[in-house]
Amino acid sequence: MKDAPFLHAVEYGAYRVLAAKARLLPHGGARRLGAGLGRLGYGLLAGRRRRALANLELALPDADPRRRRRWARQSFENLGAQLLDILSVTRFDAVRLCERWSLEGWEHLEVGGPEGRPSLLMTAHLGFWEILPPAIGLYQGGTSIVVRPLDNPRLERAISGARTRFGGSIIAKRGAARGMLRTLSAGGRASILIDQRPGPGEGIPVPFFGHPALTSPLLARMALRFELPVQPCFGYPEPGGRYRLVFREPIPPEGEDAAALTARYIAAVEREVRQAPGLWLWMHDRWRAA
Repeated sequence: MKDAPFLHAVEYGAYRVLAAKARLLPHGGARRLGAGLGRLGYGLLAGRRRRALANLELALPDADPRRRRRWARQSFENLGAQLLDILSVTRFDAVRLCERWSLEGWEHLEVGGPEGRPSLLMTAHLGFWEILPPAIGLYQGGTSIVVRPLDNPRLERAISGARTRFGGSIIAKRGAARGMLRTLSAGGRASILIDQRPGPGEGIPVPFFGHPALTSPLLARMALRFELPVQPCFGYPEPGGRYRLVFREPIPPEGEDAAALTARYIAAVEREVRQAPGLWLWMHDRWRAA
């Protein structure tokens, strides 16, 4: 794209301004600013707003329409709050950051890393998922995270630095199987967000809120290949700029194929989303067939 370098420079400049603003505010204040930007996005981004409302009607048809509208608005607010939280949280060193969260179900988390057994983590675009890699990295060593790199290389370096500042690495979503194989073969830990629609030809349909949703079977294939349980984990915002990190019981393979195992993973995500519908990323076109 001919003007990409200029656009990337503008985007990076806006990021720097926003990051400086976030760090001038108290940490909780940065979140509130982000939530306000999310509310603005809910009002201005009509297409995304309609998609969120349509998804909520599809997934939760029995809910009161007013409640679905509130969840849709909260979804935008949560995304904005997390974006500012990512910029603000870098002010904390390891000790101060550990003071800001509570741990629930930590005993379920298997020890991984180069000296231990390989392990697999699963999370979703629910709550503040970006806080999980630094938290796990501080206590148990780095995690290799499967993500789609940003188109802007300067923004990608900045965000990747925040994700891996307490150890770990990034595995590009395209061709992620090779990166996960290397990580697990070396006795490391790999993590994937399983709830978003994969690229063309990469997904299988599994039930999600009662409707088929294309989902990547990569996590299940790795679990079957290495005979590993998958650890579901989720990060939630708490008042006062704090966090609640939740680790559910691991999901072991039980003799089923990758499709059946993937369906169990998505069922675990659905249970979690039902507890806090306003914290999931409803504006994503999740149920598109291709």
